Amino acid sequence: MSTLYIYTDNNVLRNMLFDMVNNRRVTDSGFDIPIIREQVNQNVHLHTFNLNIKVGATHNNRPIPCLLLPRSSLSATPFRMANSIGLIDMGYRGDVKAKVDVLTLQNGDYDVPRGARLFQICQGNFMPWDNVVIVQFEHELPPAPDNRGAGGFGSTN
Repeated sequence: MSTLYIYTDNNVLRNMLFDMVNNRRVTDSGFDIPIIREQVNQNVHLHTFNLNIKVGATHNNRPIPCLLLPRSSLSATPFRMANSIGLIDMGYRGDVKAKVDVLTLQNGDYDVPRGARLFQICQGNFMPWDNVVIVQFEHELPPAPDNRGAGGFGSTN
């Protein structure tokens, strides 16, 4: 049995995540992560979305890594995920972020509306999650099997 655990300290996002859990199809391979709302400067080549979540995943109560993938809706924006696939190591407990290339350079900002679903979290085997649990407190995430902690995006040697 696979379980994705998600923590956020943002109440607006927490409510959106609960709605996503309650309305998800059990056949969906990924669990969509809604965006709170974001203004992206289109004069830059690279932007980082902080998805304001921390995650842990288990299969049969053992820690597993998971993947951050773009949803097809990302193709309707001026963004492309910079590293194609984001591997979330089983010991990582920092903020989940998505780096995107900004393909259309224009003056002004691009508004990503509240609730937009540009990214999803999947198991490595792409099978649907058996359970998705939104935890109230960060310490309710499954314990990491190592001391990796919150270092991400090239933080390891």
